[in-house]
Amino acid sequence: MVLILARAILAVLGLALMALTFECVRRSRLRARYAVLWMFTGAIIVVCAIFRNIPGLLAKLLQCTFLDAASLIIFLFTMLVMFNLTIAISRVQADEQKTARRCALLEAELESLRRKIEAGGKAPTSKMTNDK
Repeated sequence: MVLILARAILAVLGLALMALTFECVRRSRLRARYAVLWMFTGAIIVVCAIFRNIPGLLAKLLQCTFLDAASLIIFLFTMLVMFNLTIAISRVQADEQKTARRCALLEAELESLRRKIEAGGKAPTSKMTNDK
């Protein structure tokens, strides 16, 4: 009876994770490309809760104990999350460098305009475009 209750709770938690992920995507708090990993995780939790033999089958397939198979699954999931986060961090750093270069160009143009205005000249129109 306790095992059935634990499996039911696990299935509900997996479904809750999927629902929370969907809601975050819907409200634009999480991008869809990052949500895929969490939806996949929720689905795996639900499937493992419903079909309790899946971790045991994996252990038989790999010819190892149940604990070893569970540890392998946790390790692989952790590596997948870390890889996903590394990709996200790399994109953010690239965007940050692009923004810093653009900011430096704008500051140089602003300083040039200040010098021209202080020298009594007329401020020229901006050469910068709204390129992103």
